[in-house]
Amino acid sequence: MPSLSAPPVPRPAVATRPGAASGRGVLRAAVATWFGVAMLGQLAFAAYVVGLYGGAALSGQAAHWNRVTPRAWVPGEPVGNLVFASHVAFTVAILLGGLIQLLPPLRRRAPALHRWNGRLYLAAAVVLAARWAASRSRPARPSTGSRSWPARRWPGALPGPDEPPSTGAGRCGCSSASAASGSSASA
Repeated sequence: MPSLSAPPVPRPAVATRPGAASGRGVLRAAVATWFGVAMLGQLAFAAYVVGLYGGAALSGQAAHWNRVTPRAWVPGEPVGNLVFASHVAFTVAILLGGLIQLLPPLRRRAPALHRWNGRLYLAAAVVLAARWAASRSRPARPSTGSRSWPARRWPGALPGPDEPPSTGAGRCGCSSASAASGSSASA
C-alpha cells in the first residue's frame, strides 16, 4: 500500500549571506542588554518604593510619605491612609510580579509558578484599576472641605465627573481656595 505522507523537504540554510549569523548574535546581545537594564530599573524602583514608604511605615513615621507624595498620610483619616498604603503595596507587587513573569527560565522550568505569578499579577492590576475607578466615580465633598478619600486627590489625578477642571493651584493638589488661604497640604 502506498504511503500518504509526503517526503521531507530539505530546509534551506538560514544564513545565506555573509555576516547574517553574527547579526543574530548582535540582536540577541541587544535584547539581553535591554532586558538586563529594564530588570535593574524595575528592581531599583521597587527598592526605592519599599525603602521610602515601607521604611517610614515600619519605623512609625508614616508622615514622612508626605515628603514625596503630598497628602499621602493625613492624620485622622485611616481610610485614605489605608488606600494609599495598599496602592503602594500593590505597586510593588506589580513591579516584582511583572519582572518575574518575563524571565524565560521561569516559564520553562516552573510553568506552574509562572501561571500563579501571572494570576497574582493580574489580580493586583485589577485591584489598582478598581481603586482608581472608584475614586473617579464618587463625587468629592467640596462643601465640607474634607480631605478624606475619595475627596482628596493625588497630584496629577483627573477631576471627578462632577468637579471643575483643576485651576493649577500647584503640585499639592489643593484647591485654589485653600492655596489662597495658605493652608498646607501636609497639615
